[in-house]
This record gives sequence, C-alpha cells and structure tokens, in this order.
Amino acid sequence: MEHDKTLFFAGIDWGSVSHQVCVIDQDGFIVGEEAFDHTGKGLCEMAEWMLRISETITENVAVSIEVTHGPVVESLLERGFFVYSINPKQLDRFRDRLFPSGAKDDRRDAQVLAEALRTDSRHLRRVKSRDPDVTALRELLRTREELVGERVRLINRMRQLLWSYYPQFNEVIGDDMRPWLVELWELVPTPAAARKIRRATIGKLLKHNRIRRIDAEGILKVLRSVEISVQEAIVSSRVAHIRVIAERMKIVDHQLSETEGFIDDTINIIASRQNNRSGQEARPSDIEILRSIPGVGMVVLGTLLGEAYELLCRRDYRSL
Repeated sequence: MEHDKTLFFAGIDWGSVSHQVCVIDQDGFIVGEEAFDHTGKGLCEMAEWMLRISETITENVAVSIEVTHGPVVESLLERGFFVYSINPKQLDRFRDRLFPSGAKDDRRDAQVLAEALRTDSRHLRRVKSRDPDVTALRELLRTREELVGERVRLINRMRQLLWSYYPQFNEVIGDDMRPWLVELWELVPTPAAARKIRRATIGKLLKHNRIRRIDAEGILKVLRSVEISVQEAIVSSRVAHIRVIAERMKIVDHQLSETEGFIDDTINIIASRQNNRSGQEARPSDIEILRSIPGVGMVVLGTLLGEAYELLCRRDYRSL
C-alpha cells in the first residue's frame, strides 16, 4: 500500500487494560474515537469498528502504534491491516507539534499517532508479520535468559552459605557451578563428611561426569584442609538450606538443558528452510555464513536470528 493511496489513518494509544483509538481521514478530520478493552473480544471489536466507521477494507487503513510486537500488533496484522511503529521519542516531538502546551492524555496521544502517520509515514517503520519459528526462537532465548539469571542467583546464595561454614568447597567450585559439583556437595556436605568419604567414591563421580581437570586426591586435599570452627546446629541449618537450593538448581539445570535443546532444534528448522531456498542458487544460507564465524555458538546465533532476523533479510548491515 502506497501512502498516497491510503484512505484512513488510525492511531492506537495502547495500554495494559484498554486501548484508545482515533481514526482520521486523508484531510486530517477525525472520523471516530473509541476505547476498547484488552481482551480477545475487545481487540476483535476494535478491528471491526475501524472498518465500520471508515466503510472500507483493511488495505485502505494504516495503523500507527508505539510497539512493534504484542497481541495488539499481531491481531491487526492477522486481520490484514498495515501497521507502523513509532518511537516514543518521535511521539513526543509529534505531540509538541500538535499540542504545544504539552498536554497529554490517551485521546490526544491516539490522535497524534494517527496524524503522524498521515503526514510522516516515511519516517515510521512498517511492521510486518514475523516468521513463527523466529518468534518462537526469540521467546526461547528469553526463557533461557531468565533461567540463567535464576541459576546465578541460586549459585550466589549457595556460595554465601558455604562461605559461612565450608569455604574450602568454594575453592573447588572455582568460577562456575557445574551440575556435577552439586552432586559432589551432596556426597560431602560438611567438612566432617569430607574426612570420612573414600577417594574411590569421588573418583567414580568424576569418571561418570567425565571430569579430567581435577582428580579425587586434589579435591579431598582441598576439602580436608583446616576448617572453620562452627557450632553443629549452625552447620545443620546451613546444610538444610543448601539442600533446598540444590534441588531448585537441579530443576533449573534440567529446564535450561531442555530449553537449549529447543533453541538448537528451532535454529535447525530455520536453517533447513533457508537451505531449501538457497539450494537452487548454489550458495550458502545466512545461517551457514553466521555459523562459520569464529566464536559464534548457539546463543549468539540464536540471538542474531531471534532479535535481528528482519535486518538480516533486508541486508540492513548498518543496523546490524
């Protein structure tokens, strides 16, 4: 749809509870204003209302909104509307142009959004329907980020508790808390347990987890070093607390591994589709090129695809 062919312009001031909509014509006259609840019914009514008051089809209505994704945008795209995104800073400038007093409310913002689209659509970014696999990949990456953050918090709590009664175990942990270290702590949760455990038991744990950078003798040497004198009741309470953290950490580790598997599978699905398209031209796909860059692993590759897929497709190297 070209700008000069657009018949009506709608501005949506979105909110968590309701959305204020203003529709204007090519001359800037307000055709209608209405607020709609943020529900499935409300979003459906909003789309039907815009078509009803404009007495036209979706291809003749352009919509501007401050966000680039979310249920409002996705529902409009699904109905066939042309959606444009406006930056909040841009909206402030447009608001000053229409209302020099600086007055701000939902109705005025909706009108400003519609007017900005009518006069300056070339400066706004067109929002297009996203590849569902890319959308899923983005959500998986954000899930992974949350899990990593939760794991870091659990590790910090565990380190703090160990510091209070069993600091030598922190020396074994080093820079990162691998899953096998949780298993090790369960075998030797206290200095007293470290003095009693057999070297072969720890060796078996290391062999099972394929740990070669350190051996059982080295671990026991650290764990059996001079310990802090702490009351038994305090030690017992610290151990009980860490057991709770350890169980939560196991769940997070499992979810993290599962999520990373889903991320890898989704990347392969996108890569397979690109290979099918590029196979006819006998040239590598975007994902193959990105994978060939030294240091690019699953997370970096997934982030590039999830957050910048449109830029890659447009070959917008400056933005990348």
